Amino acid sequence: ILRPPDKDDFTPLNELALIAFPTHELFVERLDEFDLIVFDRYLKRGVLQPQHLANIADRVRQGGALLMAVGPEFAGRASLYHTPLREILPAAPTGEVLE
Repeated sequence: ILRPPDKDDFTPLNELALIAFPTHELFVERLDEFDLIVFDRYLKRGVLQPQHLANIADRVRQGGALLMAVGPEFAGRASLYHTPLREILPAAPTGEVLE
């Protein structure tokens, strides 16, 4: 699980791994082993590079699945919509609420 530093799930510090997240291994070398990739309110913060996101878009085109759980931030500047993933997303965020 890759989570931003400000997302606290109350996991005790002694249970957190202290190794660097293996971004190259997961998003370059082994991405084709994943059937589903999940982003939970993920924002662009430099953790995943544009090439990693382009690799995810390619994986989806090859039959992989992408699930994005988003909130109002999806319409903002740090949205994953403003990355190579936009090419595979079904719609553009507007920030408007429809009732």
